[in-house]
Amino acid sequence: MAMSNGMQEILLFVLLGLIACCSIYLIIFYLKIYYKVISKTKKWNDHVEENEMESLNESPGISVIIAANNQEAELRRNLEKILNQKYSKFEVIVVLDSEADDSSEDLLTAFMEKYPNLYQTYIPKGSKYLNRHKLMLSIGIKASHHKWLLFTDADCQPGSDQWIQLMANKMTADKSVVIGTVVLQPRSEDYPISLWKKIQKTFIDQMLNALGMALNGKPYRASGKNMAYRKSLFNENKGFSRQLTFEGGEDSLLINDIATGKNTAVVLNKKAWMFAETYCTKKSWKNKCKIEKKMAAKLTGSAAHLIGIKRLASYLLATLVIVALTLSLIIKDWMVLALAISLWIIPMGILFIIKRMSRNMYYL
Repeated sequence: MAMSNGMQEILLFVLLGLIACCSIYLIIFYLKIYYKVISKTKKWNDHVEENEMESLNESPGISVIIAANNQEAELRRNLEKILNQKYSKFEVIVVLDSEADDSSEDLLTAFMEKYPNLYQTYIPKGSKYLNRHKLMLSIGIKASHHKWLLFTDADCQPGSDQWIQLMANKMTADKSVVIGTVVLQPRSEDYPISLWKKIQKTFIDQMLNALGMALNGKPYRASGKNMAYRKSLFNENKGFSRQLTFEGGEDSLLINDIATGKNTAVVLNKKAWMFAETYCTKKSWKNKCKIEKKMAAKLTGSAAHLIGIKRLASYLLATLVIVALTLSLIIKDWMVLALAISLWIIPMGILFIIKRMSRNMYYL
């Protein structure tokens, strides 16, 4: 049975309304979340205050915690760049797995002779724990001597010798969480180009979501390669007790529990970026994606919901535009055709520009 002209007009009107809603939501999201991170990062690095490094009246004591598992080569490349930070009061605690075939102990012993603020500790032999990385972090936190905990990994290299200072500048009396920027770099030149681009794109999307939401007062996750929080806040949250059953993502899940719009600060200065080496095979990348998907499903709060709506709006916009184009071609309504295409092009154009800007800024 053929559809009447009136019904066709109503259907097209509803379709255009839904397309407009999706388009407007995506435009607002891309500008307030993604573009805000990129524009503020560029502005910050183009106009850094001359007295930025002396902004603290009193520097808080900071414990840098690194969980390293069979990563002697990474520690050899990166650890001294952390130990040589220009900051007055900090310690570095490296946690090793005593049951792993790890040759890092001799390297750390040599470093400790040169750097009195370097300590090493271990997971005790025979320890039974679902996730040994969480246990390593917990042991490092327990061994720490300062009120602020700053986390990174053995495969990470700070962007400058001012990393700790710049993170510390945000450790004010009213803040308990500080989130920094992480940029990936390939560990091997033999990395398959298509896989590397996919990994980098996914990571940058996650980082823009995390930093953008935090800048808008809705922190919901962070990377354990560059983040800090008060030791007291970790203890009040009973450590990683809520994340015991998860295979990974303990850093984001903890931030999801403890971070609020009022107690969280963001550091965008390029001198405080962490450059993280990474290498994945297709198999290990798929496994990481599965872990990420399970973890992301457990993130709560308005930020997680807004990102979920963004994904839905993206898929819905594409589907509705295809339906509207098909109907407008059938009934030869060129006005509807033009409107549908315009409402799709605008958010996609904004996203394209933002992606180009992010490539210029973050892609290595």
